[in-house]
Amino acid sequence: MGDMEWIGDVVKTASGELFEGADQSTGGELDSDVCCQCGDSFEYKPVLWWDGTRSPYQPSLCARCTEEAEKARAFEEKRQHYEMSSFYRLRDDRGSRLGQASLAAFEQGAHNAAALKAATAWLAEERKPNLIIVGPIGSGKSYLAACLYNALHAHWEPAYWLNAGSLMAQIRRGFSDRDAAAEAGERMELAERAPYLVLDDLGKVHPGKDVSWVEETFYSIVEARYRNELPTIVTTEWKSAALAERVGMSVVSRLEDGAWVAGIKKPAEAYRKTAA
Repeated sequence: MGDMEWIGDVVKTASGELFEGADQSTGGELDSDVCCQCGDSFEYKPVLWWDGTRSPYQPSLCARCTEEAEKARAFEEKRQHYEMSSFYRLRDDRGSRLGQASLAAFEQGAHNAAALKAATAWLAEERKPNLIIVGPIGSGKSYLAACLYNALHAHWEPAYWLNAGSLMAQIRRGFSDRDAAAEAGERMELAERAPYLVLDDLGKVHPGKDVSWVEETFYSIVEARYRNELPTIVTTEWKSAALAERVGMSVVSRLEDGAWVAGIKKPAEAYRKTAA
């Protein structure tokens, strides 16, 4: 600023004079104007420049419209950041059946009302914990997780969907297929660093006698997310002890630390039906 020096909220000139900073008001006097957005009149404190003159740049929006404009700007900035991320238009395991899932179209019943309430509350949390959705086959666990996943993307929150069984199958193929092994590694890396992860059908595939590589796979993903406090949505048909036998206690304990649990019961009428 040449021969002027900022000292907190005032300016010191070369001659030693002190002037109020540009964020200092004229005192108790208020000016009024009409909001260019909504047309309502509003009052504001005019601002002085460092030399004591009135600033010509006064607000053109009332406080309410200013707040709405700031929210719109932040939302647009978030959208642009999302579209530049590696999670934009990323291939995942959802498929077309779950691609259109939404909370608005969710069929609530006695068997899933509590889980839906927990999921909706989770979505509204500012700092989201892990969410574990537990229920029998065909109860709608994956559909509820897809509703949350799609809602996150609708608000430009980068999320990644990974089906545990699909990953296990690909890793097995990778034992003899270098390309499959490379793709499995990329999917694991994305799962480790995604701001949000849906880990679908965890524990679905029993590892058999050699459980070490299965535990290592999911431990790598879950430990990275646990260390960096990244929220994970898990769907599983297994409770803690049974799930630990399939993926390891270290994995389960990290997933359950501070997690919310949403239980779904078997519906009165099956969602999946044979054709007439």
